[in-house]
Amino acid sequence: MPEMKKATLILAVLFALPALAQSQKDLEKPAMRGDYQAQRNLAYSFVAPMKGENLNPVAGCAWYLVILKSGSPRVDVTDTNNATLYCDRLSQTEKIAAHGKADELVRRIYKR
Repeated sequence: MPEMKKATLILAVLFALPALAQSQKDLEKPAMRGDYQAQRNLAYSFVAPMKGENLNPVAGCAWYLVILKSGSPRVDVTDTNNATLYCDRLSQTEKIAAHGKADELVRRIYKR
């Protein structure tokens, strides 16, 4: 791997670690205020929880869907890919629940 790419990857990981270390409870408030990165971190925390956190694939999918519906200019292909990856793992019943939860969250967060 070229040195520049390696350095960029190391910096990205170092900057991401503090955000990933936040608990689901800590991430919920900024996520509910529409904070894009908090929403991403919260979604990921539900599908790949750290020790002591709650595994909740339906909530993870719901938060990935919220991100796609947020209208944030920061939304990119990785967000679409995350929603596809984690929502496709759910049963049909779970997908319906995730979409319902996402719609409820979008109404609460963005007053739509």
